[in-house]
Amino acid sequence: MVEQFSTRIATAKVGFTYDSPSKRWALSMDDQPSLLTDGSRVAADNVIVQYVRVRGSRYSDVNGNVSPYTISLGLGPAIVFRDGRRFNATWKRPN
Repeated sequence: MVEQFSTRIATAKVGFTYDSPSKRWALSMDDQPSLLTDGSRVAADNVIVQYVRVRGSRYSDVNGNVSPYTISLGLGPAIVFRDGRRFNATWKRPN
């Protein structure tokens, strides 16, 4: 049983905690619970962590910081979290 896990997306820490009664993964951002407008937690039945390459794009913001471009064609490793368990997987998107 996996009770919680976290990963990073750019500089943000994204965490999930499994809630057995609801069978859902509750989301936290930078160690703070993510809430909906009614005050309930943002949660999902399944979470997929997909590892992809990221490079700079041709776009930048007003300060000259280059926007990232995610390369989601090809294949790579992934992790699927479901029912409190972790499954190693491979994602594939040929075109």
